[in-house]
Amino acid sequence: MTKASRELYISQPALSEQIQRLESELGVELFYRKNRSLTLTIAGSVLVREAQELFAKEEELIEAVQTAGKILKRHLNIRYVPGLCTERFSYLTRSFHELHPDIMLALTGTNWNDMNDIFMSGEYDVAFYLRMGKYEVPKSEHVDLAVSNAAIVLSDRHPLASMPELHFEDIRHETFCLDIMPRKTSLKVFSLYELFENHGVRQPHILPAKNLDDIMVNISSGIAISVLSSELCGELPPGLRYVPFPDLPESSFSLYWNSRNNNPAVPVFVDFIKENFIPAT
Repeated sequence: MTKASRELYISQPALSEQIQRLESELGVELFYRKNRSLTLTIAGSVLVREAQELFAKEEELIEAVQTAGKILKRHLNIRYVPGLCTERFSYLTRSFHELHPDIMLALTGTNWNDMNDIFMSGEYDVAFYLRMGKYEVPKSEHVDLAVSNAAIVLSDRHPLASMPELHFEDIRHETFCLDIMPRKTSLKVFSLYELFENHGVRQPHILPAKNLDDIMVNISSGIAISVLSSELCGELPPGLRYVPFPDLPESSFSLYWNSRNNNPAVPVFVDFIKENFIPAT
C-alpha cells in the first residue's frame, strides 16, 4: 500500500479509502486483509485482468487517433489506366495535393490485365477505372463519376468510317485491338465478349496491346479497330475517328477504393473527388 500510494502521488489513507469506496460500489471484496497483508480475491483478480485489457485498448485507441492525425505519413497509391480521363483526374490529383501537401501521392499507370489482378488481391488504395454494365469488383466500393457511350475507333480510311453508327453485324468479322489478353476477363471488354457470345461468336479476333498508344498505332495502320469512349478518351490522333456503337451498354468512369483498407487518406481523397470531379461536356 505504501509503494502504491507513492507511485500514485497520494497518501496511504487516501488510497485505502478509494479502495473501500470501489469495493462498496461493486458490492464485493477485492482484497483479503490479514496480518497487515493484502491478497487479491477472485473478484479482485478479475478486476485486475479486465482493467489491464481496458488499458491496452485505451493505448490502441490513442495510437489510432494519433495515426489518423499524422496523416502526413500516409502514402496514397493511385492506380489508373493511361488514356482514360487522364487530363481530368490529373488536374484533380494536383489540386488535392495542393490542398493536402502532407499526403504523399503516387500515381501508377496500370493496364487492364494488371488492374484486375490488383482488384482481386486488394493491393491498392484507390483506382480510376471503367465500370462496364453491372459488373462488380470484389472487396471494393466505388462511385461513378461520368457515364460514357461506346464507340468504334477506326482509321478514317476504313470502309466503315463513313457510317453514322455501327452495329454488331457490321463488325463481327473485324479484328479488335485491346489492351488485354483474350484469355482474361476484364471490365473493359466484359460487355464486348458477352455481345459476341450472344451472337454465337465464341472466339472473336482479338489483337492484344500493352497500352493505349499501341492500340492507336494498330488502328492507324488499318490492322484493327477498337472500342473506346469519346467522352472519356477525348480527341483522337489525326486519321482516326469515333463511330457510335449503341449495341454496347453505357459504361461508367468510376473511382474504386479498397473497402478493407484502413488508410485514413483514402476517405479524404474519395470525398474530394466526389465533390470536385466534373464530367466533360
